[in-house]
Amino acid sequence: MDKPILIFDWDGVIVDSNAWKWGGAWNKVFNTEPRLAELMQEILLKDTDKKLTRVELVDELFNRTNKTNSPKYTKEEYLEHFGRAVRYGVSRIGLFPEAKEILQALHTGGYNMYVISATAKEDLDYISKELGVSDFFIEMYGSPGKKIEHAQDILKKEKKGSQYVVIGDGEGDRGLSKQLNCKFVGVCNRWNNWKDDDPIRNNVSSIVYLPDILIDKTLANRSN
Repeated sequence: MDKPILIFDWDGVIVDSNAWKWGGAWNKVFNTEPRLAELMQEILLKDTDKKLTRVELVDELFNRTNKTNSPKYTKEEYLEHFGRAVRYGVSRIGLFPEAKEILQALHTGGYNMYVISATAKEDLDYISKELGVSDFFIEMYGSPGKKIEHAQDILKKEKKGSQYVVIGDGEGDRGLSKQLNCKFVGVCNRWNNWKDDDPIRNNVSSIVYLPDILIDKTLANRSN
């Protein structure tokens, strides 16, 4: 039987970047504009499912500004600054412990692997090369573009009838697995509060345990 195609999320799954992307990086962008920094934190706190892209976040910020907190720069300049902050910060935060070894083992073991992330494509390419994992993936998909659109592109590349597994830490990732009618492995972290002892779902505390899940024959019988 052919090995399933593995589709990974990036942030919170391979790199421990959520805290930086949803706090530190934006604080760095607005370090000379405290009122805008506070406003962005309000927007981030309301986006509990972390569904908004960086473009949507900046759009919302500009919608809420007025004469007393007018931005100094354009949307494009803030987005460029944020991208630099993400690349700098995440490259230094690095991968989750043993993530590189696990990805290398899966790659060596013959698994075709992809990344689909809301992170900007150029940031994914830069950070993955910096961290030495880019060669493990056939393709890394980032924004712009919807996750399902990227997944459909993968389906075109892979053999018809292939099985897929989505590995992620958000409900959007779980939703993608349902759209693809495939299995989902949830990675637990402090952002989603999922439990790795859930008797129904395939949750793990780290992708270190992903090989055990993949060789577990009961995976085919478990609910998403």
